[in-house]
Amino acid sequence: MMGKTSSFFAIVVVVFAIAGLVTGSALYGVSSSPPSSYKPSSQSQPYDLTLIITDGNWFNGSTMYQPSFFVVQNGTLVSAANIQLPADTNIILTVLNYDNGTDALSQAMYSYVMGTANNSIFVANVSGITANQLQNPGLLPAQLDGSVVTLVQPSEVSHSFTVISGNVFVNVPIMPHSLVSTSFTLPPGDYIWQCQCACGSTPDGWGGSMGAAGWMSGVVHVGN
Repeated sequence: MMGKTSSFFAIVVVVFAIAGLVTGSALYGVSSSPPSSYKPSSQSQPYDLTLIITDGNWFNGSTMYQPSFFVVQNGTLVSAANIQLPADTNIILTVLNYDNGTDALSQAMYSYVMGTANNSIFVANVSGITANQLQNPGLLPAQLDGSVVTLVQPSEVSHSFTVISGNVFVNVPIMPHSLVSTSFTLPPGDYIWQCQCACGSTPDGWGGSMGAAGWMSGVVHVGN
């Protein structure tokens, strides 16, 4: 896990300040009335959650290879089956997606960014950005070429990181071969996270990794 005040986040903050809410291409749009995110009852130091998605992971002898989320922790990749987060804390989420594929969303609503700061994400192309650079922010370029968006067209979604429980809802659509950064806050509790893009096996795309904990789903444990 990267440090709580990583230089990478400082880079993203600068890009956010420059980009504002200007979108970079027809792939992006702006929601007219996005839902509001959870408001914390107390303030604390930000906490970094860094996820990496790869698509060449051996699943079993019949399904073969499947895409999977991993958590970057202490410079290594660990299972995303059980993600531990502090409560009432600004979570800085960074997702690096190495998967170039796209698949159908379960519902069109999951193309919208929801539950994050300003219901937006920063999206950058990751050509030339390696996992080693992401895990060692000092190796990153001084600027990242990207845009702040509130919507990714459904046909351009590769995966999503979606946290759902009762009235708590965080949805981050992820484009192919991209880096995504945003932030959100959750109250104490246990939440299900699930990719809402049918990227697994079987004809409908909901088999294999889609039903496997740590691959395209898991639990987020939030507590102090």
